[in-house]
Amino acid sequence: MDNWDTPAIITNAIIEFDTKNISVNMLSVNLLIKSCLTRHIEFRFLNKIDTVSITHILGEINQLELFSYCLVFCNGVEDVESFLMQLQSHYKMFRTIVYNANSEQVIETGKGGWGNIFLLKESFTVTGCGQISPIYFCNNIEHITESQQHNTCLNRKIAIDAEGNIKNCPSMTKSYGNIKDTKLIEVVNNPEFQKLWYIHKDKISVCRDCEFRHICTDCRAYLENPEDIYSKPLKCGYNPYTGEWEEWSSNPLKQQTMDYYKTK
Repeated sequence: MDNWDTPAIITNAIIEFDTKNISVNMLSVNLLIKSCLTRHIEFRFLNKIDTVSITHILGEINQLELFSYCLVFCNGVEDVESFLMQLQSHYKMFRTIVYNANSEQVIETGKGGWGNIFLLKESFTVTGCGQISPIYFCNNIEHITESQQHNTCLNRKIAIDAEGNIKNCPSMTKSYGNIKDTKLIEVVNNPEFQKLWYIHKDKISVCRDCEFRHICTDCRAYLENPEDIYSKPLKCGYNPYTGEWEEWSSNPLKQQTMDYYKTK
């Protein structure tokens, strides 16, 4: 077994929560844990949520057999910092990201890197993911060994949106069915669903020549050439042939592709 490997069929998941459809969301969570042995889930709340609702939902989540989870939501709380510090008693909480915050900062909670709170002024959008930057580089042995043969973003990942649609990633349009009438295990075992798991950096144009390829993240949702699944990530501004970084969105050659994806 490689250093990154585990018995889990799906190691990590993203579940979008709609406060009007909590029963479907919790169904997704329970199925992931029971049928796929998933131990880490990122919970994304798409609409503003009050402290009572968050506390209630987290109470249910903490009863589940999860190793850790990440909480992402748009700020709708008057004193969000005080409220979040109270939530840090939830020992399984790996990270908290709050959008539409009044300030931009990182609040360290004293858990040795676990449980830190990130406040962002910007609004949340699924098209905002896929950024390639040194701040996201990961040099632990699990990441590096996984990167040798697998995609470090999508390998053994699954996403379920607020309507219950099953995807590789929330930013992708392709769906493999709905949680209400499709068995998760059938999707996970679908060769088409697993195809992206094996697109690693040594197969990707330009990335295969990059010295950072085994500590870098990857994105298959937004590509420089949408017609080529092995194309370099759109949101990467690094040129391995010159060793220079640039702001990727300022490159005029990428503007047409940005328009295609309607991204930022």
